[in-house]
Amino acid sequence: MRRSRWFAVALLGATVVGTGLYVSESTAEADGVAPPLVTGCAIRFEAAGPAIYQNSTHLCTGATSVAVEPDGDLVIRSGTRGPVISMTVEEDETLVRRGILAGPSGGGSETVVRFFSTRTGEPVRADADVLKGTYSNIWVTWVNAG
Repeated sequence: MRRSRWFAVALLGATVVGTGLYVSESTAEADGVAPPLVTGCAIRFEAAGPAIYQNSTHLCTGATSVAVEPDGDLVIRSGTRGPVISMTVEEDETLVRRGILAGPSGGGSETVVRFFSTRTGEPVRADADVLKGTYSNIWVTWVNAG
């Protein structure tokens, strides 16, 4: 595809997406509904266990604490928010390389994250050594009603 045609297609796509986002927010405000609230946090799997990771380049706006439950699940606690619209957990490249998948459940004042090995299909505890590392993170995002 020629460069000018590719640029035109990319510009058209960005315009359509941008218009859709603007219309969604405008419609919500017109209906008297607050726009969605997006929050997020990085959780790092340190030698001592999982912890909220925050510094000058990483901001955590969606979690107040993390803990490993006796069954091995990771529980992320947060302040009260509106009903959940969507939530995601993304494994960083360190966990992907190790064959780890993570899935969230809940999303209100508590989010439970369960880990699995793509190699064995078995559950992995949130405090397991395979998760730990200097740059081993999950990135959690919540979208809640405003």
